[in-house]
Amino acid sequence: IDEAVSNILKVKFAMGLFEHPYSNPDFAPLVGSEEHRAVAREAVAQSQVLLKNEGDMLPLAKDLPTLYVGGAAADDIGIQSGGWTIEWQGKKGDISPGTTILQGIENTVSGETAVIYDKFAQFDEVAGDEPMVCLGVVGEEPYAEGQGDSATLTLPVKELRTINRMAEVCD
Repeated sequence: IDEAVSNILKVKFAMGLFEHPYSNPDFAPLVGSEEHRAVAREAVAQSQVLLKNEGDMLPLAKDLPTLYVGGAAADDIGIQSGGWTIEWQGKKGDISPGTTILQGIENTVSGETAVIYDKFAQFDEVAGDEPMVCLGVVGEEPYAEGQGDSATLTLPVKELRTINRMAEVCD
């Protein structure tokens, strides 16, 4: 940690951030501009990490007949943004313009694909004989600086319930 902090401080000194610690207010109108959002979208696209792709399930075909999507994080830009985004601790809900994962899915699949979404993964009407394709979108609620830290590396209980429901539907 000491080495990492030293490296960060060296870069900040080299950039002159300690001689001029405040940002230029003339640039404030650029924050959140379409140009900045385009850079942010590109950064997100390049930084995604796929942890497992068992059975080569991904990428999903764009012409699936039905796609079941569960999890509150799928359609919540605040959860997807996390802490330090708009507010220090972050916030759930429609806190900022952007595209949620669910909107991205709906914009990507074919017009014939039925995207069925329930944030609790409680799907009452499951299509008959067609192969089941389910996507669970789970994660932590936004926080920063220890406010949501956990002593374990497990998902919150409600997210585990979502995964279990998805497994029941798609089994």
